[in-house]
Amino acid sequence: MWRRTTASGGGGLVVALLLFLGMQALISRPPSDSLRRDAYPMIDFVRLAREEPPPPDARREPPPEPPPPENPPPTPSLALPSPQPRLAAPQLEMTTAPVRGPLLGMIPLGAPSAAQPAGPGLMNQELIALVRVPPRYPSRASRMQIEGFVTVEFTITKDGSVSDPVVIESSPPKIFDRAALRAIVQWKFKPRTQDGQAVDSRASQRINFALQEG
Repeated sequence: MWRRTTASGGGGLVVALLLFLGMQALISRPPSDSLRRDAYPMIDFVRLAREEPPPPDARREPPPEPPPPENPPPTPSLALPSPQPRLAAPQLEMTTAPVRGPLLGMIPLGAPSAAQPAGPGLMNQELIALVRVPPRYPSRASRMQIEGFVTVEFTITKDGSVSDPVVIESSPPKIFDRAALRAIVQWKFKPRTQDGQAVDSRASQRINFALQEG
């Protein structure tokens, strides 16, 4: 009986000792790498490379300016018109006699000419010039210092325009005729009236051509 009890107690002691040693081994064993990684996750720090500025020599330089042309193109010259000779500035003035001087003189309108008898439409009424265009002094006469006059006879129509002008006298002959005719056809008059109605009438005009003094 005692032997059986002793054997059972010895066996239990051996088992207890083995369990103790096993637990001691488990406690003192270091954790594995996988357990360490799971328990303490690792954080990787990535260091960014700092961007360095380019060296001074590598900076972009502005392109050089193109050299000026050796022979610049010539500046075009503008042809200026040659000065024209100073002509008399014609001004119109009503007068009873030829005027010598810087003005273009004229005699009153309305007197019938010796070559044209007075008719029913040619009455002794004062004519009123609404538009008077001065004649141009002929350049040839201006260069040669020629002066003179032209007497023109013409018809004043019902609307006041001039028609059928003719030269009945000029001095010197032919020098100022064309200038006088071109000017007189541009005139406008207040038409004459007869019994309250506008009528055609004949009139004459003497135009003096005189150069400016000085």
